[in-house]
Amino acid sequence: MRLPRRTVWAIIVALACVDLILRYPQTPHGVGVDSFSFLTLTHAVVSQGRLAWIVHPLSPFGLYPLSYPSGSFALAAAFSDTSGAALEPATLVLSLATGVFGIFSAFTMAREFWRNDIFAINVAIVFSLMPKFLTNTLWEVPTRGLFMALTPLFLWAILRAVKVATLKTLGFAGLMFLLLGLFHRLAVLMVVVFIAFLVTLIFATAAQVAKRRFPNILMTPSFRSRSRLAGLLVYSVVLAGLLFGSGVLESYQRGAYFSNDGVPGALGNLALSLARSVGALSPLALLGIPVVLFARNKAQAEYLFLSLPLAIIPTLFLRSYTGFYVVAFFALFIAMGCSFLLIRLRRRLVPFAIVAVLVAATAGGSLAVRLELPSITYMTDSEYSAGLYAQRAVTGAMACNDGLLASRIASVSGTAYLPIGGATTAAYGPEALAFGFVRQFNAVPLRFADLNIDSDALYAPTDVTVGADWSVLMSTHLGPGADQIAHRYGITTVCESVAAVGIYHTGWGVDYESSLLEDMYGSRYALFQGDGIRIWHAF
Repeated sequence: MRLPRRTVWAIIVALACVDLILRYPQTPHGVGVDSFSFLTLTHAVVSQGRLAWIVHPLSPFGLYPLSYPSGSFALAAAFSDTSGAALEPATLVLSLATGVFGIFSAFTMAREFWRNDIFAINVAIVFSLMPKFLTNTLWEVPTRGLFMALTPLFLWAILRAVKVATLKTLGFAGLMFLLLGLFHRLAVLMVVVFIAFLVTLIFATAAQVAKRRFPNILMTPSFRSRSRLAGLLVYSVVLAGLLFGSGVLESYQRGAYFSNDGVPGALGNLALSLARSVGALSPLALLGIPVVLFARNKAQAEYLFLSLPLAIIPTLFLRSYTGFYVVAFFALFIAMGCSFLLIRLRRRLVPFAIVAVLVAATAGGSLAVRLELPSITYMTDSEYSAGLYAQRAVTGAMACNDGLLASRIASVSGTAYLPIGGATTAAYGPEALAFGFVRQFNAVPLRFADLNIDSDALYAPTDVTVGADWSVLMSTHLGPGADQIAHRYGITTVCESVAAVGIYHTGWGVDYESSLLEDMYGSRYALFQGDGIRIWHAF
């Protein structure tokens, strides 16, 4: 169904306004955990004029040691530099822009799948207001958010390549894949879309050959009606086989609502996990897939649509990451089910129905923000004040007993800090090169047998001890040993979270007593003291 162009634009503009309202800052500063480490890296890009961790062709994609997917850092730094805006408000503008960009990327993808305005509008509404996309584009350096916003354009490029398999369209699809890789390592999982692409070509070619060879059988009305039911049965069996046979449910045995070893509990946890990521309209996906399966005269778009669930089900074992890459797929499935219902309404009722969908999606998105925001950490005014003080008064690097606190202060001041990685207190990372802690290092390729889903790169460094040195420093008494480490990294001050007096936190959830802090209480003085924060002159 086609709607007047002005109506389509009016709905899109209204949706953009709703998106901006839902993303309006409700905290005094940025949110997140690793987002502050990302902001510190962006500071380094702005101040140095380069991405210091790009030392190998795989470094921009985060597949080489001491690197991270770098598209967001380069984008935020370029925007801040050209606009003259400070980095913190620049990241807010980029987060808001990413939310609006997601509307247009989803709409573009939907139009390529089906030239139906109702379907395209529903995809844009559902995608832009999905809880996972919404909560990752509030106020932070848009890494995961931009990855999710670009995924629909990647699917659009894949479908273009399916329809017209030329060197240009195939090259553009490959380019979009590389672009996704610049924003998150989960782009590697988009290989499943290429698998769906190949399956689509096989099915489309087989269907065309069969119809030409046996038109008297395959084109009869009786065969068509029976084949649809048989197709639904076969498709359901294949989906169930993948779900129960691939080991996916083992990752969902424990959850907030179901905790048992049975299949019903695992299915419940899986359903709740997906609903938490894609929204309350997720049950409509169960209707959207049969709608396409029952469609007549299927083309490449329909075969690709049906291939996507087969490709993504085996990847659902990545429980902590599924929400970041399934949103675009589920936007298609949900919108198809929703459009199936709307198209059957009288034409004069369709605009009211679209508004109802927008209201329902908005309510779901707003509820997600309200539920998630209390659990999303953000920078306090005291931490921001400490960052301003460090920007003006601290020379050299800073060690801290709390990685998250260190990254928040450094996101304002641009100060080099230990532990690198912020709250994760990583053994190594791009900060080591950005801060000048490491000048050069050796890397050896990992064996294929050693690669797993937790592997950050295809290589491993052999002589980087930044993370271990921080732990040794915090556990060492003031003296020659601590002075040697402090001199190596240029550390002059120690930042302390007063909530953890005399201890230091690690990213693996274990706290240790800090001999360094205990010694400083009696022999060093505090340069800054705020609400829960002290900065000590240490070396």
